[in-house]
Amino acid sequence: MAFFNDRSEPDIPACGGSTTTFDDKAPKVIVSREIVWLSCDCSFRTVAEPVPPYEYIAAFAAKVDNGVLAGYIARDFHRSAETLHGLGVVSDAVLADLAAIVEKYDFARSNGRCHSTSGLPENFGGSLSVDYASGESIYFSDNQSPIIRGDAGAALVDCMKRALKKDAVKGLPTAADVTGLRFEERDKEGGYHIIDWNGTALHTEQKYRFDGDDGPVYVKDATTAPEDFDRIRALIDRNGLLYWGGLPERSGPIFEMYDKSLTFRLKDGTTRTVRDVMKGPDFTRNGIFETEMAVNEVLRDLK
Repeated sequence: MAFFNDRSEPDIPACGGSTTTFDDKAPKVIVSREIVWLSCDCSFRTVAEPVPPYEYIAAFAAKVDNGVLAGYIARDFHRSAETLHGLGVVSDAVLADLAAIVEKYDFARSNGRCHSTSGLPENFGGSLSVDYASGESIYFSDNQSPIIRGDAGAALVDCMKRALKKDAVKGLPTAADVTGLRFEERDKEGGYHIIDWNGTALHTEQKYRFDGDDGPVYVKDATTAPEDFDRIRALIDRNGLLYWGGLPERSGPIFEMYDKSLTFRLKDGTTRTVRDVMKGPDFTRNGIFETEMAVNEVLRDLK
């Protein structure tokens, strides 16, 4: 049974119940064609006929300091064990191609509709979000059914694949250029966690907020092997963390409670800093957290 509710705070339905909300102010026609941020994920596993090109897709593009950070994931229906993926910085040309896809498949038609069915697994439906330089935006979601057509999802993936192959920005630093990193997490109540690692010497410092201003500071120093830092470099490249500079940031109470950042030191003496509030690709959303956990694993293995 579906419950249609246009209140800003809908009731939470029982397992199997559903809620649909509509934003009456969401435009169904977008005037601007200048996309600055796009994120889409969609599962097509519930589609029987015609069989879509992919079982699941995720696509992302956003303006950053050096161009456009673009990436995708595509799980093939016919080779279900194979997952295609790519992430890198490309020229701004990809944004015009994406604007054409948004217009061709009339994504704005569903703008403002959000449907949620309680009790379903993750990646059973999907969501699409597009921000424009004009301030216009598109957002809709459904965790029960595909939010876009299968050919539209394939078009987004193919657009990213072409851009990464033909329009990749050259000469940008990679994780091989990273000589050290500094992780910082601070909360409003005075707690903090610091990790500083130059590739060999690893220093951590932690203070728990519930210990109060006069509470102890926990410090650990260790010497690591080169292969330990190589594990971190692999995460940096996989999540494209060196290229997040210039991404827009999320807002809200949860992001005001903590300030989490990760700064990379490069061979040429420059640094690159990413913050947890940055609106990076959902499929690398935990990149900063993964790096923190990988460092903790190194420390655990050294015990």
